[in-house]
Formats: sequence, structure tokens, C-alpha cells
Amino acid sequence: MTASFDPKLAFSRNLGWVTEAEQEKLSKIHVGIIGMGGVGGQYAEILARLGVSHYTICDFDEFSIENTNRQNECKVSNYGRNKAEVITELIKDINPTATVKTMKKPLKLEEVDSFCDSIDIYLDALDFFVVDLRVSIFRKMRALGKPAVTAAPVGTGAACLIFTRDSMSFDDYFGFHRSQDVVEQSNIFLVGVAPTLQHGRYIQDRSRADFANRKVPSLPIGVYACAAVMATCVLKITLGRGKILKAPWSVHYDSYLMQVKKKYVWWGYRNPFQLLKLWILNRIVKKSLR
Repeated sequence: MTASFDPKLAFSRNLGWVTEAEQEKLSKIHVGIIGMGGVGGQYAEILARLGVSHYTICDFDEFSIENTNRQNECKVSNYGRNKAEVITELIKDINPTATVKTMKKPLKLEEVDSFCDSIDIYLDALDFFVVDLRVSIFRKMRALGKPAVTAAPVGTGAACLIFTRDSMSFDDYFGFHRSQDVVEQSNIFLVGVAPTLQHGRYIQDRSRADFANRKVPSLPIGVYACAAVMATCVLKITLGRGKILKAPWSVHYDSYLMQVKKKYVWWGYRNPFQLLKLWILNRIVKKSLR
């Protein structure tokens, strides 16, 4: 099968939107993705179809029935299978010439340096509630001068932040150090990644956000939106063309509201409006947990 596969023909329909030289550049970038669940698996697929050919992906978890509504390749035949292994097969089935380093155990903090050293760009697909590992990776990527992007599926939309060597730092933007409480940290992430909070206008049942068991509502629409947004970020950053809004800019696309909101968060987590939104959100969420 590999012998009959022609990458130039397979990705030829990309040409026109990108040049042949740009397509070749995309094929050489090495993407790192941790988390092959909701958004991570979709990132891998859309980038594989874009012609990206080098990956390091990581996930220790297995597919199960509750993943069905949003996770790429979650189907009955894959229940009980490791997510990273399944997504590796998907990438290789799209592009047999792709190289994929598959990690089926949790990435440890002491492994962050080697992981970041080996990739060109990091796409954050960690679980919403993971903090220490997320912070460590973004710090290391900044130290290396490499881009790292986080995008969250929020309702039917996607909220995105781009961090580079000359953007605001991840620490200065989010300020996770302010709390060790899981609920507060998740609220810090939500208020930071989607500071417009525009999605709140159409959520139907807030009680479905079960922070105690680390479960929050998620729609496949938002997950697919994230994949499109993230792949566009990879394309623009890799090719160096088109305007890129870096942190403290946040961009939030919402197809339900038919709106795109861009917000410049002055002073990051120290912004008075961010602090007020976080205080209100903490009160609402903690009240629901009583």
C-alpha cells in the first residue's frame, strides 16, 4: 500500500490555497499533541489530510461508550482500545508515509523537556482539568522559542489562544498559581481561554457541569470547530503568512450565535474584569456543588 501511495497526488487538492513549496513545508513540520480524546483525535486527522507528516501523540486512556458524542474514532469496534494507538492507525491509513511516535502512557513532568525538544509546535488537547502538565509544557515551549496553541470547544464554538516567544507568557495570561483547588483552576482556564463567555447565552442546563467528577458538557460541533481553528493556526504559523493574534489576544468563534469575538486581555490574569468574571464564576459553580 505504501508503495502505491503518492503524497503529491493525495494532497494535490490543497494546492491553490497553498503553493507546492508551502505544501512541502507543511509535510515537514513535527506536531506534538497530548490527548487523543475530544479535540486531539480531530487535530490529528485534519492535519493528516492537510499533509502534515510528522507527529508525536500521547494518550494512556481507552475508548469507551461515553466518548461517542465527540471523540474521533470512538465507535463500538474500538471500545477498550488505546486512543493513541487507534489515532496512529488513522493517521497512517490516511498517509502511509507519515511518521508517528505513539506514547501510550501518561507523559511525566520529567519527560516534558525531551517531548518539547522533539517537536516544532505543540497543540494542547489535554483534559480540561489537567493543570500542572499543561503549564509545564507551555513554559518549556516558550523557553525553546517554539509556538504552542490551546483551543477549547465551548458549546458550538471554539476559543483559541496562541503562545509564542514574543507573546504574553502562559503563566502571565492564566495565573494558575493562584489556586490549587480543582474547581477554581478549571474556572481560571475557562475564563482565560474564552474571556467573552458568550457561550453562556445558550447553555440549557448548568447542572450538567459535574466538576466533582471532572465532567463538563461538550458538543461534537465545538470539537470539529476546534479542529478547523487549530489546523488554520498550524498552517499560518508554519507558513508565516496572514495575521496571527497572539496572547493576550483571545479569539472565540461561535456558530450558534454566528459571531466571532476577539478580545485583548490587558495584564492577563491581573485584568480587573477577568478577576471579576472569575469571582462570579467561582461563586456560581461552588454554589451548585453544595
